[in-house]
Amino acid sequence: MSFLIGNPELVRNARAELRPGRLLAATAICAALSLAIGYSMAHIHSPAENFLKLVLFAQVFALTIGGGTACIHAIQREKDQNTFYYQRVTRLTPLELTLGKLFGSPALAWFVVLCLVPAGVYAAVVSRIRPSFFVAAYALLVLGSICFHAFALLLSLLVKRGGATAAVLLLLLLLGATSGDSAQQGAFYLRPVSPFYAAKLVQGSWDISE
Repeated sequence: MSFLIGNPELVRNARAELRPGRLLAATAICAALSLAIGYSMAHIHSPAENFLKLVLFAQVFALTIGGGTACIHAIQREKDQNTFYYQRVTRLTPLELTLGKLFGSPALAWFVVLCLVPAGVYAAVVSRIRPSFFVAAYALLVLGSICFHAFALLLSLLVKRGGATAAVLLLLLLLGATSGDSAQQGAFYLRPVSPFYAAKLVQGSWDISE
């Protein structure tokens, strides 16, 4: 935790991502979508559990797609601007630089997830989801997304200049391998350990064999 508190790299990336205009727009969009979708689903008498799963999927996509893309461009942007060398000669340790980019670059995606949490809590209360399953779903969402971000950051470090497009395509391929059906993926079935499996947990089952 000490590597995050007061981390200059984290602060620098977070300030770039969490600009007041972006925060206001993200808050307004999340609130409007939550109210509109919640009202429409209530109007057609759709179970509240479906609304909760929809909120979780929206949060997963925000973190995996939005956050993963931000992490891919984190180091690529430094390379394109010829500032990556100066990153390596600072007094910050490699761990501090890594954590600063890992949690700072996707800061806006994490903020979007935070904006959608009230809708998720409301849906969980209305649908009477067991708190243990609700907490487990969000724990899997957070930890799985961090793993995706770490992989995206590694891609950003390894690919050469101008290779961000290829890295994004590779990340999308990995997302497909973790969100599909087990019968189609065979030995590459990774869904139970991906953030996409969070919606499965709120159905009240610990079974990860499906």
